[in-house]
Amino acid sequence: MDFNLTAGAVIWPVVFITSDLINEYFGKPGVKRISYLTAGLIAYAFLVIFITMRLPPASWWLEAYSKDGDGNYFNMDFAFNRIFGQVNALSSVLYRHFF
Repeated sequence: MDFNLTAGAVIWPVVFITSDLINEYFGKPGVKRISYLTAGLIAYAFLVIFITMRLPPASWWLEAYSKDGDGNYFNMDFAFNRIFGQVNALSSVLYRHFF
């Protein structure tokens, strides 16, 4: 049997201890400040990732990875829609559940 966790579970103890130490030394204003900073950095990371996903791939990458292990041609649009199709399906399920 497998034991699967999300990546967030790996760093959770570090985040918990860090926020507890910040609260202990700097109080509520320190926790608030670090929370806003973290939210800003997360938004910045998502923006950078979103923009870089829109860039066309380098020609050498297309040549090196034009076929998968089975000899099928790689289709970037299929992969992109596969990733964001799951996100759209999940968001519609969550929307129907909560609203």
